[in-house]
Amino acid sequence: MPSNSAVLEPGLADNTPPVYVRGDEDARRLRRESLHRLRGVSFIPAIDSPRLRGLARQVIVFGGVGVTATLVHLFVALSIRRYWRLDPLGANMIALLCAVLVSYAGHALLTFRVQLARRKQFVRFVVISIGGLGLS
Repeated sequence: MPSNSAVLEPGLADNTPPVYVRGDEDARRLRRESLHRLRGVSFIPAIDSPRLRGLARQVIVFGGVGVTATLVHLFVALSIRRYWRLDPLGANMIALLCAVLVSYAGHALLTFRVQLARRKQFVRFVVISIGGLGLS
């Protein structure tokens, strides 16, 4: 009977490639099939839930709308300063108004998928945006 040190499986201890025998063909076929099934599957198990997938989409769209509104604010403020020669405070206020409109429309239509004709929500959105500006 060989000693325990002599009973090594190929490929485990000595870094040699494993030797496949005829019975291993089924194992290789199963491995190929399981890898094929994994294509396009999320490796984050929590995202496989439809509810969390929807939340992940909302977070991504929310960020995209925020970046778009920020860029609108920047370009409008710079354009007004350059072409209308308005003072920085006035240019910033007009740019803020444009960015708030873009942000509200983007979040309503894309992030939360609600109708735009909700006056109460729009007023609340504008008040919170101006409050955030005041805090910063």
